[in-house]
Amino acid sequence: MLGPLGSYFQDTVTVCFNVALDQMGPLVREAVVDQLRKLGIRESEIGICFDDAVRVVAEKFGTTGRIVAYNALVEVCGEYSFPVDFTQSDPLGEKFVFLKDRVLVDRLTPRHAQRRMREMQYQAPIYSSIFESFSINSRRIQT
Repeated sequence: MLGPLGSYFQDTVTVCFNVALDQMGPLVREAVVDQLRKLGIRESEIGICFDDAVRVVAEKFGTTGRIVAYNALVEVCGEYSFPVDFTQSDPLGEKFVFLKDRVLVDRLTPRHAQRRMREMQYQAPIYSSIFESFSINSRRIQT
């Protein structure tokens, strides 16, 4: 996926997968990350190869792996304000493809990126005192 939306989506999937792992506890997290690492999937690449990661986790860990994948997709839905209209027994790979296509076609931005953009738009100037803002020798004028 190219472009900022694709990049945001991949980053969001990676963050959501990590949140899902954290929800399962440190032992499950360590086991899943170790298994993915053995197969050449680093934690930072989960958004890029989510399908492979879900397949591996489901094969190696069974129901626990499906729970991790389901929770990750629920987190992704939350980031993009989508309703969670699927269950753990639904084909999660198909739901992932649907979410990805919907994000790219509708040009949606995740909540964490929207917050970051709003924060960057307005950053209040920092003054040490009120007099400094009106002083001729203020730092603003010297720069």
